Amino acid sequence: MRSGKTLVIVAIALAAAIAIGYDWIKRPQETDGALVLYGNVDIREVEMAFRQSGRLATVAVDEGDEVESGALLAELDAQPFRDAVAAADAEARRAAAELEKLRRGYRPQEIAEARQSVRQAEAALSYAASELRRQGAVVTSGATTEKNFDLARSTRDQAAAQLAAAKEALALRTEGSRREDVAAAEARLAGSRAALAQAGT
Repeated sequence: MRSGKTLVIVAIALAAAIAIGYDWIKRPQETDGALVLYGNVDIREVEMAFRQSGRLATVAVDEGDEVESGALLAELDAQPFRDAVAAADAEARRAAAELEKLRRGYRPQEIAEARQSVRQAEAALSYAASELRRQGAVVTSGATTEKNFDLARSTRDQAAAQLAAAKEALALRTEGSRREDVAAAEARLAGSRAALAQAGT
C-alpha cells in the first residue's frame, strides 16, 4: 500500500510541476520594454554580379555582414575600362579625321601636281607621235629599219596610255571623294562613337 501512496504522491507532484512550468512559459516575461520573440529567422541570400567582368579591386564587406540598400559592396579594377574608353575615343577621332579628309577632297597642290603630270604626258605623246611620223617617212626609203619604226609606234602608244592615265588621275582629284566613300566614312564614325558610348558605361 505504501508503494501505491508513493506513486500517487509522485504523480501529483509531477502534475503540479508540469502545471507550474506551463504557466511560467505562457506568462508574459517581464522585459525592459523590448519585444522578445522566439522562433526561426530565415537568412536571405542574394546573388550579385557586375555588368562587366573584371578583376576585383576592393571588397567592402565580409560574408554575413549587414548591408544597407545601395551600399558599396565591391569595386572592379577600373584601369581596363579606362583603357577601353581611351581606345574607343582614339578610334572615333581617327574616323572623324578620315571623314573630314574625304569631305575636303584633294589639296590644291595635289591637283596642280596632277595637271603637271597631264602636261608632261601630252609633251611625251607629242614627241612620240612626231618620232613615229619621221620613222614612217624614212622606213619606206630604207634609211631606217622596220624595228625602229615598230619601236617608235610602241613608244607613241605608251605615251598615249600614260596621257590617258594622267587625265584620269586629274579628273579623280578635281572631282573629289565619291559619295559612297563619304557615306562609308560617316558609318565608320557613327560606329566608333557608339563603341565609345558603350565603353563609357
